[in-house]
Amino acid sequence: MNKPLVSIIIPIYKVEKYLNKCIDSVVNQTYKNIEVILVDDGSPDLCPQMCDAWSQKDGRIRVIHKSNGGLSDARNAGIQICTGEYICFVDSDDWVEPTMVQLLLEACLENNTLLAVCGRYDHFEGKDECEINKCPLKNEIVEAQTFTAHMLISDHCDCGPWGKLYHRSLWDTIQFPKGRIYEDIAIMYKVVLSTTYVATINKPLYNYLRRPNSIVTSKFSEKLFDYPFNTQSMLNDIEQNYPELYAFACWAHTKALIHVLDKIAKSDRITYIKYKAEIKSLQAELIGLKKIWMKSDLFGKKDRIYGRLFSNGFALRMIGLTKRILKKIK
Repeated sequence: MNKPLVSIIIPIYKVEKYLNKCIDSVVNQTYKNIEVILVDDGSPDLCPQMCDAWSQKDGRIRVIHKSNGGLSDARNAGIQICTGEYICFVDSDDWVEPTMVQLLLEACLENNTLLAVCGRYDHFEGKDECEINKCPLKNEIVEAQTFTAHMLISDHCDCGPWGKLYHRSLWDTIQFPKGRIYEDIAIMYKVVLSTTYVATINKPLYNYLRRPNSIVTSKFSEKLFDYPFNTQSMLNDIEQNYPELYAFACWAHTKALIHVLDKIAKSDRITYIKYKAEIKSLQAELIGLKKIWMKSDLFGKKDRIYGRLFSNGFALRMIGLTKRILKKIK
């Protein structure tokens, strides 16, 4: 097998508890021709020193120390300096199976694709159990547009940049949007659609750690508005340039709207009043997509119920009140 260099980019911020396990899993890959880019994003803990110590132990490791710019900025910094023909992203609180790079690279080379994707294990912090998640159904070659459709509705794959191996050329004109969370959904469809075929591997090779204080599980914050902002931007682009994927993009945007409105409903009355204008705007978008989420086969009965409830201002307030009362009772 041809042995091209693979760059593994790890953005790092406040993860000293998890970092050694992550890096250890990367440097012990069965495929050895790798460079590891540790991007210290101005981490205020011991991560900078840990990164430097790792670079002293393994000559394949390069370290960037930079001021804090967020996850997207850190990934972009890694892309800018990496020299590999292929790129892989690993989050610093996750870890990977020893054969991940080897199997993904073999899938790319044997099938002549620029992108390969595997499944993952979801681990829950503080618990022993894990579950297989977002795992392709089989080893196959999928047309990029078909794969994008599945990715947008989280059908055996998702918009996360990890668990994937990319040819370097796929990132020549694409960057992660700096300063926003849920940045993946804003660009991953562009990355996939810039190629022709995707090789999928029916194995969980990436280990994803679900933490109680993660973006997905945390309480409402103003930054959550980035989620529907990104999906709206994606929806507009797809409607104009890839209309055959419009219903799938509507699914993703609808889920983002409901997710944020649900977070607001669970928060206090002060939050509801403070963001009343934003809530109305999100509800208006949800109502604007009603024909899609009421009629498309992509949406189930539960989705339609949520759509009706969260697009109604009175119902949203009642949901929030009920949840707050139940929380106090507990």
